[in-house]
Amino acid sequence: MARVLILSRFYPADIDSGEYIRVGNLCKQLGRHHECYLVYLGTSDESGTYDREIGIEKSIAIPDIPDDGRSFFRHFRFGDSRFLRRSVPNYLNAAQNTVSQLCLEWKIDIIVCLAPNISEFVDAINLPKVLDFCDCVTLAIKRMLSNRQSSFSIRERVNLKLRLIRYKDKERALLKQFDHTTTISDPDRHSLLQGAGVPSCKVSVIANGVAHRALMVPYTKTGQIRSVVFWGNLDFAPNWTALEYFYENIYVPYLAEEGIEFHIIGRGAGSGIEKMLLSPGVVIHGYVEQLYQEIGRHGVMVNPMVEGGGLKNKVLEAFACHVPVVSTSLGIDSIDAEPGKHFLRGDSPLEFAKAVKRVLSDQELATRMRLAARQLVEQEFMWDGIGDQFCDLVDQIAVASIQEANPA
Repeated sequence: MARVLILSRFYPADIDSGEYIRVGNLCKQLGRHHECYLVYLGTSDESGTYDREIGIEKSIAIPDIPDDGRSFFRHFRFGDSRFLRRSVPNYLNAAQNTVSQLCLEWKIDIIVCLAPNISEFVDAINLPKVLDFCDCVTLAIKRMLSNRQSSFSIRERVNLKLRLIRYKDKERALLKQFDHTTTISDPDRHSLLQGAGVPSCKVSVIANGVAHRALMVPYTKTGQIRSVVFWGNLDFAPNWTALEYFYENIYVPYLAEEGIEFHIIGRGAGSGIEKMLLSPGVVIHGYVEQLYQEIGRHGVMVNPMVEGGGLKNKVLEAFACHVPVVSTSLGIDSIDAEPGKHFLRGDSPLEFAKAVKRVLSDQELATRMRLAARQLVEQEFMWDGIGDQFCDLVDQIAVASIQEANPA
C-alpha cells in the first residue's frame, strides 16, 4: 500500500455528477488500494465532507488561482507549459511550498495529478508522478477548426490557432514531466503523443465509467414512444454546436413534421435556444434534478456531435438507462460499440433522421439495441474494473521508482 497525494481542481462532492464523476471515482478507486490524501483548490468549508465516501484519509484546500494581479507578461508567450509561473509567480511559489510540505508531513510515496492546469504545483517535487489528462485540448481545438473554420472571423481563427500552439507546448511538457499519463480515449492518446517526443508506452487509456445512479434506473417504458432527447451543459461549445446541428439540419427538415418531440435538457442555454421554441415539438427542460429518470422516458437519445474530444458520458448514461442511441461516428468514436448492435450511426442529416425514425418505429430493434448496450456498459464501463486498471498503473510506477532508487 502506497501513500498517494491526489491533486484536483475541485473537491469531488458528487461522484455521480458529470463535473465530478471522473475525479471522484478515481479517488474512490485509489482509496480501495492505497492511503490517499487530497489537495484541491477551493474553500476549507468542503474539506472532509465526503472524504470517507471517496476513499480519502484527509483533504486540504488551498486558495484558488487568483484572477486579479496577474502579470501583464503572460500575454507574451508561445506556450502554456509555464503559464502559472509567468502569470501568478507569487501564488505559484506559495502553492508549491504548501504541497511540498504536505508531501513531507504525509510521507507521500507517489503523486497523482487529476488536473493538468495545476501540474506546476509539483514541478520540483522529486517523487514519481502520474497525470490524468482526461481530454486532449489540442484535439478538441483541431476538430473545432475543421468543423466551423468558415464561420469564424479572422480574429477568432487567429486566437484559436494561437491557443492550439500554446496548448500543444503544454501537452508536450506535461508528457515529459510525468512518469506516466492517462487519457480517456484512443483518439486523445494519439493526439497527445503526436510530436511529444516520449515513448508511446508512457501514455495509456483509462476510460470513464458510468454513473451508479444511471444503472439504478429501471426499464418502465411500454408501447411506442415518439420522442428524442439530448442533454448536457449547453454552454459547452461542442454540446451547443451539436444541438444546433441537430435542430437545423435534422429535426426541422425531417422529424418535426412526423410529430416527433425533441426534448432538450441542460443548463447554460444562450439566446439561440429561443428559435428552437418556435417549433411546437421542442420541449426545453433546463436543469433536471432527476436526470436519469427523465431521460429514461424517451424513445431515442440523439448524440449528433460534430466536434469535441474525449468520451461522451451521455452515451454511457443512455446505454445504462435503457435508451437506444443514434449518434454520429465522432460522438461515439471513444466507445468500442458496434453500429447496428449497440447504437445506430448517422453521419449525414438524412442518414441520422432515418436512423431515428427506424428506432422509434421498430420496437424489436430498439429492444435488441438497449439490451446489448446495457450489457456493454456492465462489461466494460463499471468503475470497479476501471479503478483496478488505474490502481495497477499507479502500483507499477511506484514500484519502478523504488527499484530505480534502490538498485540491487
